[in-house]
Amino acid sequence: MPTLPLTKVDEHTESTNLGVYFTPGDPHINGPAREVLVNYSGVPEDEVVSHVRKVRDEAWKVFKYPCVGNYYFLEFSVSKSENYAQVLDRLREGETLLDLACCFGHNIRKLIHDGAPASNVFGSELEPGFIHLGFQLFKDRDKLAANFVSGDFFGEDVGGLAGRQFDIIHAASFFHLFSWDDQVEAVSRAVRLLKPKAGSMLFGRQTAVKKAKEVQHPANIRSGNMFRHDVASFQKMVELVGERTGTNLDASVKQQEGWEELEEAHGWHRITFQIVLQ
Repeated sequence: MPTLPLTKVDEHTESTNLGVYFTPGDPHINGPAREVLVNYSGVPEDEVVSHVRKVRDEAWKVFKYPCVGNYYFLEFSVSKSENYAQVLDRLREGETLLDLACCFGHNIRKLIHDGAPASNVFGSELEPGFIHLGFQLFKDRDKLAANFVSGDFFGEDVGGLAGRQFDIIHAASFFHLFSWDDQVEAVSRAVRLLKPKAGSMLFGRQTAVKKAKEVQHPANIRSGNMFRHDVASFQKMVELVGERTGTNLDASVKQQEGWEELEEAHGWHRITFQIVLQ
């Protein structure tokens, strides 16, 4: 399996201090999140904060991910993509989207609330408890027509997705959980789930650093190490995936705005990526 020369594994304080991944107080509910919770889910305005915190606290018992502990799921990251309007249009025209490692399915609810047909949106998640908590968070167990599957994406059945194909795959805060080799494998599997036609697209965001390195991290339940990319290493990974899958991939990888300030404050920032079949 192709490898990339790495810096020494960084035993960063985050590897043992899960406290930095948990905000003990109430969440800040931004406008888009409040809009979905009130107008899609029907949560009363004065109960939104307590409702979200209750579900978050239950989820924290399942997996101690920063996106859960620090309420990052309220960002609805899919809608912050520069191609979000295009994605919505494609779904309205009948194309399909998989939200890979969908957690609560929060991005799925955002897509549907913004006009995507629920029957064209699919979610996959390792831990079925997250899917059930998503129904609790969004109060839509009896009305949501989207399709969810649960399972190990690295397993023989690709987490219940073997044999399926999609026009678009969204993956936020997923690939960065793994080592370099496992990320190459995961992105390769995702590319193989795309319909083999020009325009099929894999996009999302994840944490990154100024200079690519591996860090020890308890959230990686496979090896204990996770590879944190910079823009160049992510591009290199996509090149290897293209060779491995026999596909012509065009990748756009960008650092998010304000990345230098985030790097200074937290030791990491975020990158966005868009990988399109040619």
